[in-house]
This record gives sequence, structure tokens and C-alpha cells, in this order.
Amino acid sequence: MRPLLLGSRYAWIVVATLTFLLAISHGLITSGISVFDAEILKDLGIGRGDLKFRDFLQLFAAGIWALLIGYTAERIGPRTIIYVGLVVLAGVLLGYGYVTNVYQIYGLHLLLAFAYSSCHVVIVILIITRWFYTRKSAALGIILAGESLGGTVFPQIVVRLLEQYDWRTAMQVLSAVPLLLSLVLLLLLRRTPEDHGHPRFGEGEVRPPEKRMPDAALGPDARFRDYLLQPTTFLLLLAAVCLFYAGGGFVAHAFLYFRDSGLPASAAATSLSLIFITAFAGKLGGGLLADRLGPHSCWLVFQGLLLAGALVLALGSGPIIWAGIVLLGLGWGGCYTVTQSIITELFAGPWLGRLSGMSVLMEGCAAGLGVWLTGVLYDQAGSYAGPFTFSAALVVVSIAASTIIARRRRNAVRTRPAEPVAHGA
Repeated sequence: MRPLLLGSRYAWIVVATLTFLLAISHGLITSGISVFDAEILKDLGIGRGDLKFRDFLQLFAAGIWALLIGYTAERIGPRTIIYVGLVVLAGVLLGYGYVTNVYQIYGLHLLLAFAYSSCHVVIVILIITRWFYTRKSAALGIILAGESLGGTVFPQIVVRLLEQYDWRTAMQVLSAVPLLLSLVLLLLLRRTPEDHGHPRFGEGEVRPPEKRMPDAALGPDARFRDYLLQPTTFLLLLAAVCLFYAGGGFVAHAFLYFRDSGLPASAAATSLSLIFITAFAGKLGGGLLADRLGPHSCWLVFQGLLLAGALVLALGSGPIIWAGIVLLGLGWGGCYTVTQSIITELFAGPWLGRLSGMSVLMEGCAAGLGVWLTGVLYDQAGSYAGPFTFSAALVVVSIAASTIIARRRRNAVRTRPAEPVAHGA
């Protein structure tokens, strides 16, 4: 069977396939499981800080897995890793139905970390660079928007499952979803276009303006540590850490925040879905705007939206919270996509997989700390006002670091020849 009937345009079918993958896998992991929180807290009799420590472990471990996956995928290719991750995800959801204490949950989330990373941005970036010569940011934005699409749908699915089953049975029902998803991927997710006699999308039509790191003329023989020691790399990681701490904390605690605001479970799930709907728009818009206006300007705009939404949720009350939800979702979604676009730009070359894995490690650790410490601070204060305000302050730090990066890029832009792209399964 020759699936590439559209030639290099099959790249957009790959985009649609990856979008579906992230919608299902990350929808289950990031928002689907969090809707079970109230039932788990009641069943096991534990505090929010204890429960949310699982998210810290998961995101920290996901960062380590991402680094290892970035290294491994350069050699064996990303598709095998995706299939293994989906099997692990099914096993974790099945096992969740048998937990009797929080330590078993911690163990499951260490496994869930691999499932998360196997379908995360490192894998996506590697596949996109093999299929696209131009329009990478747009493709990346569409795919990452799939996460928010899944985050919108799965809270509604879980709420309805909980109306029919106890939470343990509902988890086990969901375990069949990743296995069905793997069958779809077997049909649609293909190797590189060159394997089928086609160029990457856009290759030979328009040559994209490729940039060097502004701090040094890093040539094709530059080492891994040469990239890591650049000042711009430090600033980029600082901004990413601040953004992912804030974003992770807000999203992971949103359902409980809405319940504390007096909303019933169904309305709280709808509010959580609204965050993911607006994040979907932010991710999609971020990718499209980054291709047209440049990623650094877009990055600052979306960080401003995230800051505004964070302040509204931290300090506001009543109907104004809905405005905060929209601003937060748009800002977080746009920041998520554009951060990955900038990583792809700055780290383009033979170390892309490993360097993007390092970035995801830092982002995962930060997001995990955001989820856990927000829960700990809530347990101490009995309110989300303090921890949400702290997260907003970190967004200010990110804006400062991003502004410095943008200035450095404007002051010292250098062109470079295109780097060869490694191919794999």
C-alpha cells in the first residue's frame, strides 16, 4: 500500500494524525484524570497536597523520560516509542481502579510519565522536522492544539462516566481508549516522506530564514554543551520554567478552584473545559501567528494575556472570573506553542532531539512543582489567592527574560545553512 497519494502534502495528514494522538492521550492524562480528584480525595481520605504530589512526580519523571526519549528517538525513530507509550497508558488506567493508598498512585504516575512523554512535544518536533521544510510553526500549533481539544472533551466524558459508574470502574472503561487509538496510528502515521520518494513539505519552493544562536557562531560541528552554555539558552529555560510552573499550577487546580467557588461538579467541569477551549484557540493562533509575525513578538503578547488571566483568578471574584478563564486559556495555550517554536528555532540542527528533551525536562520539573506547591500552599492558607499570585509573579519574570531574548535576537541575527535531518522509523 502506498499511502502518500498526495505527495509531500501527506505531511498535513501526519499533522491531523498527531493532533488526534495528543487530543486522546493528553486529554486523558492532563484533564481527564483530574476530574476524578474529588472522588479520590473522598475515597482515600488524603489532602490535596498529598494527591497533587503525584503530578509533581509525573511531570518531573516525564522530563527525564523526555530527555531519554529525545536521545533514543534519534536512533530508533519516534513511532515505536509512541506505540509503547499508548500500551503503558492503557495499563496505568486499568491499574488505577485497584489502588488503595496514595503511594500506589505515585507509582502509577511514574509510569504515566513515560506515556505522557512518548506522545509529547519532543516526539512531535522530531516528526515535524522530518515532514516539513516550511510552515513548521503552523503545523506545531495545530498539533499542540490537539492537547486542548482533548482537555475540552474528556472532562465532559469523565463526568458522565461518573454518573454511571464508580470512579474505579470509570477509569478501567477509559483504559480501552489508548489501545483503539494505536490502531488508527498504525494506518495513518508513516515514516519520512523521503522513504516514499517525496520531499518535505515546502522543500524546493521557499527557503526558510534559518537563524544562528545570537551569542556565538555555532556551526554544524558544535557540541551539545556548546548550545547549553549559551546565555540565550539560560534565558529561554528560565522563561519556560516560570511559564510552566504557572500554567501547570493553574490548570491542575482549576477543577478544585471552581468547586471552591461554589460551582457543582458539572459546572466546574464545564469551566475546566472552557480553559482548554480557549487554550486550543491560543495554541492554534500561536502557531499561525508565529509563522507570520515572528515567534518572539507573539511570545510576549501571549505572556501578557496569561499574566492578565492569572491576576484575575488570583484577586477577582464573581462574574469577572469568567474573563480570567478566557485570558488564562488564550495566554497559556499561545505560550505553550510559541515556546516550542522558539526551542525549535534556537536548537535547529543535529542536537534537536536531545536539546528539546532537556527543555521538556526543565518544563516538566517546573510544571510539577507548580501543581504540587500550589496544593501545599492551599492546604496551609485555605485559599488559592496566595499561590495564584505567586504564579502571576513568575509570569512577570518570564516576560523580562523573554524581552532580553528578543533584544538579543534583533541585535545579532546571523543566517546559517540548513542542517541535515536524521531519519528513522
